[in-house]
Amino acid sequence: MKKYEFFAELAEKPMNKWTDKQKELTRTEADKKGIKMNPNCPDCYRDAAAQLAILLRPAEKGASAGVYELRPGLDITLHSYKHGVFRVCAATLTEENARKWLAAGLPERYFVKMPKA
Repeated sequence: MKKYEFFAELAEKPMNKWTDKQKELTRTEADKKGIKMNPNCPDCYRDAAAQLAILLRPAEKGASAGVYELRPGLDITLHSYKHGVFRVCAATLTEENARKWLAAGLPERYFVKMPKA
């Protein structure tokens, strides 16, 4: 996480504010990750820092409640004649709600992880 934040900040920083140490760290990490740097480009270090930040960005995890885990970024309104209206998202996920949503017709594919039947 520290490396991600470091390179994300550098990618936003103008080149005239970079230190030699920051350039060296960027060049070293870019070499490790196979990122080619064009020495003729005035923003090659910023470009490399942006690519490194993308590579090092922590993976987004799905919302989890016990044995149920929603797909990352899922946020929908579920309408069911029998059970009512539900907001399905990370903020409202509990084991009880997950069971209600499934009973109301939420497709199982909206979950990354579920208990085995």
